[in-house]
Amino acid sequence: MKSHKKFNYIDNGPYNNSHGFPTIFFLYNSFSKVNFIETKQIYILSHKYRTICIDICKINNNHHYNQSLIDLNEVANKLINIADTLNIKKFVICSEAETSPIALDAGAKHNERVCGIILIRACFDYQKKEEAKTLQRITQPVLLIYKENDNDSISGETYAAIKYPRIIIIPSDDSQNEKSLINNAIKYWLNDYFC
Repeated sequence: MKSHKKFNYIDNGPYNNSHGFPTIFFLYNSFSKVNFIETKQIYILSHKYRTICIDICKINNNHHYNQSLIDLNEVANKLINIADTLNIKKFVICSEAETSPIALDAGAKHNERVCGIILIRACFDYQKKEEAKTLQRITQPVLLIYKENDNDSISGETYAAIKYPRIIIIPSDDSQNEKSLINNAIKYWLNDYFC
């Protein structure tokens, strides 16, 4: 783990910005019991892409992640600060279910820097006016990955609000291959948009 005076992060992979491959910021919650992205998956992606792993609990100076207490604007600014410190001009944000509001907020506010968004099992509440406004300001390509049994999370209204969505649904009963299916979906999407 590398350290900067304001944050800790894990930096893997080649520095590819000059070759058309974006850096990928993986946002995760170290206190979460559910983990859709694993170190092994990130290592595989790091062969081609520079990957920066950021623990939202630590960037937000919390001992635990509480979505209702988090200041989305502050976290979005910290992500841009991290990119500036590491001399990264444009990047893709990949987030898991509960960190998806952070990825969407950063993408909506900094669309000149965030060139794509990957959301794994994201939950949306389209009834919330702020969330609906955020979705409408997303102009980047967005990859949404769900499992077949995530019907409650999947909403046509949500997809209609996002300008360039791609939805991938993986089998619910294939837990052995879940991680590789997620990685393959991410790799194909990155290849389509950024290579």
